[in-house]
Amino acid sequence: MRRGRGGRARARRELTEAIVSSDELFAAGTYLLNAHYGLADCVAVPVLWRLPHLGVQLPPEARAIRSYMQRIFRRPNFVRSLVACERAMVAG
Repeated sequence: MRRGRGGRARARRELTEAIVSSDELFAAGTYLLNAHYGLADCVAVPVLWRLPHLGVQLPPEARAIRSYMQRIFRRPNFVRSLVACERAMVAG
């Protein structure tokens, strides 16, 4: 278990690195590895939505992920799916 600020900072850094390393997967299609919204998107989107709330900022080189996030977060079905506490989270 990670404890203290150092552990949280390390966890954020590791999470950021893992996500950024998958940038090419987000560039492979309109959605995550597909031309259609699917199960992989259903898993990834809630995590990506919470990144700013967790203090994780994706670097500029994560272009495909940033573009994906902007596209998905504007989808009416995604917006309707958010509960109150998720609406309060700021998505970047």
